[in-house]
Amino acid sequence: KLQMYGMALIFLVFLYNSPAGLVFYWTLNNVFSLLKNIFYKLRNPRLVLSVSASVVGLALLAVVLFVHPMDTMRKQILLILLLLMLQLPLVLTLVKKGAKKSKAPTLTKADGKIFVFGCVFLTILTGVLITSAVIKASPAEFVDIMAYKSPLWYVLNSLLLAGGTFLIWFGIFYKLASPAGKKAIGFVMLALSGVDKKLLLEKTPCFIWSDGLEPMEVDKVLNTSDVLPTVLNLLGIDSPYDYIGSDAFDERYDGFAPFSNGSWIYGDAAYDASTKKLFSIDGSELTVTPETRKEIAERVQKFTRINNLILDVDYYRES
Repeated sequence: KLQMYGMALIFLVFLYNSPAGLVFYWTLNNVFSLLKNIFYKLRNPRLVLSVSASVVGLALLAVVLFVHPMDTMRKQILLILLLLMLQLPLVLTLVKKGAKKSKAPTLTKADGKIFVFGCVFLTILTGVLITSAVIKASPAEFVDIMAYKSPLWYVLNSLLLAGGTFLIWFGIFYKLASPAGKKAIGFVMLALSGVDKKLLLEKTPCFIWSDGLEPMEVDKVLNTSDVLPTVLNLLGIDSPYDYIGSDAFDERYDGFAPFSNGSWIYGDAAYDASTKKLFSIDGSELTVTPETRKEIAERVQKFTRINNLILDVDYYRES
C-alpha cells in the first residue's frame, strides 16, 4: 500500500503541470490496472468477461435498433454485425463447457510445411502478382514526372510489406500459438491460398502461349508430370524420352494425380488413404465401381514405382 500511495503522490507532483493527454493516459492506466486485478481475483474470469461482453453488446444493440439508429443502412448493418460478434465469447464458452474434453491435437511436419508454403504463396501473391497487375493496368498513375523512379520500386515495397506481414508477423503468432491454434492458423493459410484441405488440392491456373496457338481451355486435375508432355505437344517438339505424364489436352485423359500415401484423384473422384474415404471433388454423384477403384490404386502404385526408378537411375541425364 505504501508503494501504491507513494507512487500516486509522486506522479501527482510530477504530472501536475503536464499535458492533459499524459495525465489522461496515466489515469486510465491505473483504472485498467485496478479493474484487471479485480477481474483476476474472480472465480471464473472468462465466464464473467463473456457475460459482460454479451450484456454490453445486447444493450448497445437495443440502442441502435430502437433509440438511435444510424443514418445509413450500411452503417446500421455493420454496427449490428459488430455488436452481434460480442455474443461469440459467451457462446463459445458455453459450447466449450458443454462439450466433452478431447485430446489436444498433435502437430506434424506437414502442418509446419503447410503454414510455411501458405505464407510464401500469400507473400508472392499480394506482394508481387497483384501489385504488378495493378501497375500494368494503369502505369501512368505510378509514375511521377517530377521525381521519376521505376514502378518496380512499388513492387519491391509491396513485397517487403507482404513478407513482413505473412512471413514475420504470422510466423511469430504461429510460434506462440498452442497446438490447436497452430492447426487453426494452418487451416486459414490453406483457405487463403486457395487449397482444398482434402488431399491438398491446389487450384493453380496455368497459361501457355505460342505464336499461332489456337485458344484452348482445360479444367481438369493434373499432376506435375503432365506439364512437360503438354508443353512439348503444344510446341510440336519431338523428344527421345518417354514420360510418365500425359498431355493435358488429350480428350482421352480425364486427369490423374497420385499421392505418396496411396491417395489419388482421378477425374472428378478422389480417394483419401488416411481416412479410406471416397468422395467427389466437385460435389457430383460418384460412379466409381470397385473394379475401377482397384485399377486406379494399382495405377498409383505403378506410377510411384516408375517415378522412384527414374530418380534412382537419373533417366533424364544428358548422354
